Amino acid sequence: FFFFFKQKTAYEMQRGLVGSEMCIRDRYQRRVHGIMDSEIVRYINGYKGPVVISKLKQLIMKDTPNSNIYLPLACQYARTNGYVGLYEELYAMPKKFTILAIVQLPPYEESWSKSEQAKYRQEAQKKDNEVVKAITNQMRDVTRVSLMEAGDIDMKYGYLSDAYKHYARAFEYARENNDLITAAASVSFTSILMENYSFIYRYCENIVHLPSTAEKASAMLGVAYALGLLANDRFAEAANTLLEVNYSKYESDLRKIITPQDYATYVSMCALTSFSRAPLKQVEENQIVHGCLETIPEITNIINCFLASKYKEVLAMLSLERQFNKFNIFYALKSHEVIKQIHHKVIIQYCLPY
Repeated sequence: FFFFFKQKTAYEMQRGLVGSEMCIRDRYQRRVHGIMDSEIVRYINGYKGPVVISKLKQLIMKDTPNSNIYLPLACQYARTNGYVGLYEELYAMPKKFTILAIVQLPPYEESWSKSEQAKYRQEAQKKDNEVVKAITNQMRDVTRVSLMEAGDIDMKYGYLSDAYKHYARAFEYARENNDLITAAASVSFTSILMENYSFIYRYCENIVHLPSTAEKASAMLGVAYALGLLANDRFAEAANTLLEVNYSKYESDLRKIITPQDYATYVSMCALTSFSRAPLKQVEENQIVHGCLETIPEITNIINCFLASKYKEVLAMLSLERQFNKFNIFYALKSHEVIKQIHHKVIIQYCLPY
């Protein structure tokens, strides 16, 4: 008689084993993860600022088998850029979510964290004192400026919840259109980082079209409002709002919210839900969108087939649309509804002659 025993892997014997103690299977996994690492770096490099960590957190919770890549990458980015609030939050994730308990994080730098927290508290306390003084003296404009500066300090150190509170209070003290739009843009940007799109309506809906000379803040507010519309399934309105934004002029600032490629993807697919040629013509004439669509042939082909009334080909290509947005978790959550609306209207148009 012959007895066969299943060979245990290094992980099954002891999770702490590393290096040469790991089995062949684990070396293969590391090779696969290495490939994914280069892909995610290319995607994330399109963004800058705290939104990078927001994108990585979405991937951590959506693709937990690869959290060993995403979570350390997010920790390193927070440490490098001085976001001590987000740094603390990331290191707490394995305790908060048991599924992440096995993630190997880089050593926690307690001395750096305490030093940065002390600097933050000192700057924040100083600014909070100025806020209290301004309120006491009923200096509305000074209060607003102080609150905006306090929010900027919170944002600098990655304390998003505190930043949101300061920007929201600044909005309440704003009187002029420029001040309203600037404060609303800051509140909306912070809401996006916190993935709470319901806040955006509160501050955007009634002022997004106000005349203003604060063009950069207006552009950021427009993009934020469009993302809020997209999150609430108002796709045609989202496309129109994005098309009104002068993305090329303020690209360096708008990259904090959305990359050119994601901008082109959102505006194109949302425009298709309207099933109207007018917005799609605007899409074709938009230089940023046109340039980015050259790297996204799938969407380009869908638009071209629609404009040529080749509705059967549009239906065939819609099934492939999700495959090139695997890292864009925000859009992936809405892509099913976007495609459903386009598919429904294409079916009606395709069957009309019969």
